[in-house]
Amino acid sequence: MEIKKSGAALSKIVQIGEKLKKLTAETGQEYLPLNRGVNAVVNIDLREVVANMDFNSNDIQVYPPGPGFPALRQAINDEYFGGKSSPDNILISAGG
Repeated sequence: MEIKKSGAALSKIVQIGEKLKKLTAETGQEYLPLNRGVNAVVNIDLREVVANMDFNSNDIQVYPPGPGFPALRQAINDEYFGGKSSPDNILISAGG
């Protein structure tokens, strides 16, 4: 089979992953490859959360506001920034 090379450059995300693998092999130290997404490296047990979700609600079945749900942005501000930031500085986007 003939292979036609596209000439496309290696993506930056792939480059980051390759660099982390190389650093791990060279140094023996472990790196957290966040370029893959946190859920790819840290399992999250959602059973307790899912049991309390109403999958028929508008919150689940309707697209959220552009920057994300205000209550979630406030909760992130409170939990991770000690309420010292502003929910207006927090943007929640869909994965892609």
